Amino acid sequence: MDYTVLNACSTEKNACLLLQQGVQCVICSGWKMPVQDKIANELCQLFYDDLVQDAPDARDQKQAFFAATDAMWLSAHTRGVQ
Repeated sequence: MDYTVLNACSTEKNACLLLQQGVQCVICSGWKMPVQDKIANELCQLFYDDLVQDAPDARDQKQAFFAATDAMWLSAHTRGVQ
C-alpha cells in the first residue's frame, strides 16, 4: 500500500490532493484543525512504533493508525492510568 503521513495542522487540502494523485492512504494528525505539537508527535511515535513491531513485509498502516489512536484515546480517558 502506498501511503503518506502528514504530521501538521489543517492537512485536509493537501491530503485530498495526494489522494487525487493516486496515493492510496493519507494519515493526518490534524485533518481540519490545529493540533498541538505534543499530540501530533505522540500520534506519529505510536504509529511508527506499531509499524516496526510487524515483519517488514507484513506492515499494516491502517492497523498501526488505529492502534495509535486507540492508545491515545485510552490514555486521554484514563488520564494515563491503565
